[in-house]
Amino acid sequence: LFCFASLSFISPEQLQFSFSVSANPSRKQRKTMKLSPLAVLLLNCGAVSAGIEKPHLSVSVRDGTFSPLEGLDPSVKWSTSGSAGDFDYEVGCDVAARATTDVASLPKSLFAKVGRNVAGWGLSARADVDLDVDSLDHADIDVQASNDDLDLELKVFATAGGTSSVNRLEISKGFDDVLDGKISVNPRYDVQSSSGDVVLSYDGEKTGAKLVASMDDQTLTVSRQITDDDTIAPSVSSSGDVSIQWKRDLDAGSITTTVKPKDSINVKWEDGAWTANIEAPMDGMSVEDMSVNVKRKIDFF
Repeated sequence: LFCFASLSFISPEQLQFSFSVSANPSRKQRKTMKLSPLAVLLLNCGAVSAGIEKPHLSVSVRDGTFSPLEGLDPSVKWSTSGSAGDFDYEVGCDVAARATTDVASLPKSLFAKVGRNVAGWGLSARADVDLDVDSLDHADIDVQASNDDLDLELKVFATAGGTSSVNRLEISKGFDDVLDGKISVNPRYDVQSSSGDVVLSYDGEKTGAKLVASMDDQTLTVSRQITDDDTIAPSVSSSGDVSIQWKRDLDAGSITTTVKPKDSINVKWEDGAWTANIEAPMDGMSVEDMSVNVKRKIDFF
């Protein structure tokens, strides 16, 4: 049995709760976990009094670990943003919320982002540091430049530190009013593997198409809105993989079902404050080892 639960104070009036269960006949053990929201409320009130963003607390029970303490993996996520002169910034961290004498082991990840507008271009750079790994001498860098007037976006993904390198390059260009819709061209190149592909997409009023093509594989997806509430999107690849997606709009959300024969079936149901995910592998028409995730946002006041 695999369980996941999370609690997030979105505001003093809202508490978000999510819980998921994965059924596996080979595992019979189960643990029930209770967590008082007092600690989260104190963090929430402290953040409000300081005039900064409120932290979010999440608690998970790791698959296959059922001891009272080792099976819990609570963490606090926090971020804040603002402006300094012509620059906008955002910083945040993910910190483990567990009892330990090794305080240095609590931080799990850090990120910082800075951006500004120059001559119609939106420029930004973000650095992410994973503190869970043994080597802390590098950071993942994401540099972006976008121009809304030209409908053009450039992206550079790199690693900085002891082994600095450029990992991936992307360019995206949009063309409006083509065949009563919009065509986008997105070439991508992976520097590390010396391989690339291109993503061609078309968005019309009721019809869409997307082609992802590389030297080794090509995948075509075509979507069509068949009624006011229903959209069908079959997909086929040159390697023989086939899938079909059906999305039905609801009054307060949607239900999206994706079927990949001989692989998996996934159902995502969004209805107001509720979100449910059901996923299971498929072997022909047989479905087993189903995983269910349900999330609900509750307004108390």
